Amino acid sequence: MTRRIVIIGLDSFSYKWLEPLFSRGYLPNIRRLMKEGSFALLRTPIVGATPHHWATISTGSTFKDHGCTWWVRAPKLVEPLYGFSSTTLLAEPIWATISRIGVKSILIDVPQSYPVRWKNVIHIGEDGRPDSSYRCIQVSKGYISEDLYEQYMRKAQLASDPLPDYYKVLARAHLVKIRVGRAQGWEGLECEGLYEAEIPIYLEGKGYVTTARGSPAEVVANFHLLIKPAERLVELYSEKRASAKLGESKLGSWSEWIPYAFTVKGRSLDAYFRFKLLKLGDEGKGLHVYFSQIYPAKGFAYPEGLSEELVKACGPYLHTPTRQQVVLCGACDVYTFIEELEYLGWWYARAVRHLLRSDDWGLLYIKYHSPDFLNHLCAYMIDERHPLHDPGRLEEGWRLWARVFEPADDMVRAALNTLGDEDVIAVVSDHGSKLMHPYYMFSTILAGRIVIEALEREGFVKRNEKGEVDWSKSLVRQGSFGLNLAVRGRDPNGAINPDEFEEVRLRLIEVLRGLRNPITNSHMFKLVCRREDAEALGYGGPRCADIFIWPNYGDHLELEYERVTMEDYAKVGIPDIGTWEWPIGIPTGAHEDVAMFVVKGPGVKSGYKCKKIYSLVNVAPTLCYIAKLPSPKDSTGGVIREILVSER
Repeated sequence: MTRRIVIIGLDSFSYKWLEPLFSRGYLPNIRRLMKEGSFALLRTPIVGATPHHWATISTGSTFKDHGCTWWVRAPKLVEPLYGFSSTTLLAEPIWATISRIGVKSILIDVPQSYPVRWKNVIHIGEDGRPDSSYRCIQVSKGYISEDLYEQYMRKAQLASDPLPDYYKVLARAHLVKIRVGRAQGWEGLECEGLYEAEIPIYLEGKGYVTTARGSPAEVVANFHLLIKPAERLVELYSEKRASAKLGESKLGSWSEWIPYAFTVKGRSLDAYFRFKLLKLGDEGKGLHVYFSQIYPAKGFAYPEGLSEELVKACGPYLHTPTRQQVVLCGACDVYTFIEELEYLGWWYARAVRHLLRSDDWGLLYIKYHSPDFLNHLCAYMIDERHPLHDPGRLEEGWRLWARVFEPADDMVRAALNTLGDEDVIAVVSDHGSKLMHPYYMFSTILAGRIVIEALEREGFVKRNEKGEVDWSKSLVRQGSFGLNLAVRGRDPNGAINPDEFEEVRLRLIEVLRGLRNPITNSHMFKLVCRREDAEALGYGGPRCADIFIWPNYGDHLELEYERVTMEDYAKVGIPDIGTWEWPIGIPTGAHEDVAMFVVKGPGVKSGYKCKKIYSLVNVAPTLCYIAKLPSPKDSTGGVIREILVSER
């Protein structure tokens, strides 16, 4: 009988959080897993993020072999490839390895697992993307009255260039300005002292939308909000008549889940959503109503019929109910954000318990992204170096963090209680987390502009009549981890003769190496080199850019600053970062390049902490070795033998 493997992936989870959580009594099952198994720190690749790291974990190979990053812009490609899609993945993932021997895998929102391309796979969720969901009808939004909307936008305009553009992108995605007026023309309802607003619902899921970015979104429904200031209550209707009521929310409370049949591209699509009244003043002023993501009731699981089974067992499913950007633009407060993450976490925990009951599987693999969203937004709650940190609320902060992590701990509990001693249970993160200095975000946004301006001065970049960069007529193109040259005969509209390629490439490298950050005066990049020179770092290969670039995100700031102050924010033109309950502006947490790996299984040492730091490429080969399975055929990582009893 094949040894079963459970992998619980926690995006962005930092090993540094474990002791503070354990000492407060949180995460007892992860603590138990560490006592019964082994623990290792993992070094992440020098460049990359979610899709790149999870592809490395799942395949045991580097970018050179698996070919996934956020957007793959390789030489010769006309259009970029999306790095979360299974169709972009070049190397064999662990579930394909298991499928080859006729064993079934259960995959829950794992990057590069969708569309389903393999036999013997049960799939739930999407392709692991942490941004706007593929299937959603509408992303989560804050519907706010005109007075509140203008108040927010005034704050955004006070920020220094180029931050206002960043704010506007967030606002367009998650804020809707609505006009509040006196209620009138309602059938079967007395309107005295009541107010109303129209609530448009937009079609935004990437599976339905093909229009260019910036084009007006299609409205698929117009709901009507009846506002009752005296009762601090709002009611939602599909039409302006008493019998068309969908739900209601009192101030600070969620509505019930609302099922509704939307018309999408000419067909009826059943979906669920809920809403919550966050603010309401007299006469309907200061109105703020938050709407969850609107997500289909069917079609989010494979094989057919599983979606309905899971909704019955676990409740309505939302793929990305929230993310840090939702709060940073003012669409909701931090408590609503935590509640949304918590709901998704417990939905996954119930789904894991439900699916574990079947004996007909060999791998259950879930990627839970909420820790990443949590750290990006709420690092200030637990890190005393941030100006929003309140020492008197430290314990409240840890309680809120634990509410997001507890569902993952319950998944570990279910695995420990269900699997036998011959099976394998692992918890792994793709990278760690740390406090973000405001220079980090500002420099990241500013870096693109500095590079473009330098390339334009040297004649590498052309602009169109609107002043926008016209990549199709430029000598350079955006690439995967760097820049591509537009080579005649190789690339669309190539302008560089092949025999001039090397000369132009070296000249461009020197231009990039000379760029400095105007805020910190540090070099913009840690490394700029030819693609082939980057192969020693695990890059290179057909999808790497002609010129490999390793950005400098300001890591030296951790050495220079003991605290982050409001003066630091002021230096980059951010006058207001909100409050503990309503943080706004830019994230407070960033990524760190150390992940963690906890594993329990036959032949694995108990209560052991590795003395060496390993790599993400070691995860899949190690799990397969313990489970007596072949490693993914493209893996280049070795087994972490330090954790094995036989290696004493």
